[in-house]
Amino acid sequence: MTNLILTVLVCALCAYRLARVVTIDTITAPLRAHVWDHAYHGVADYPDSADRKSRGWAWIYGLLSCPFCAGWWLALGTYAAWSWWAWSHGPIAAVAVAGGAALCARLDVGPAR
Repeated sequence: MTNLILTVLVCALCAYRLARVVTIDTITAPLRAHVWDHAYHGVADYPDSADRKSRGWAWIYGLLSCPFCAGWWLALGTYAAWSWWAWSHGPIAAVAVAGGAALCARLDVGPAR
């Protein structure tokens, strides 16, 4: 039981960090802009579904811009990789450490005054 809890915790932290990288961090902003351009080129900032150029690109952009949507799929993929391939444990654990650090940084309020 403890092993399952630790596995879920590691996979959750890894998925959290990956979802943040994909949907929020500036390093993937060019990717999100590229997908936006394919999905909504020439459309206002908040298009509705009738304004999209491509349903597929719009779906991908929705996934890349929603932390909860991306987090769901990344958590599923992370847990599947952990369960099926032993070689994935090291990279998943490394990203989980980064996820834990990012989460702690978000909770850090700085020194008391």
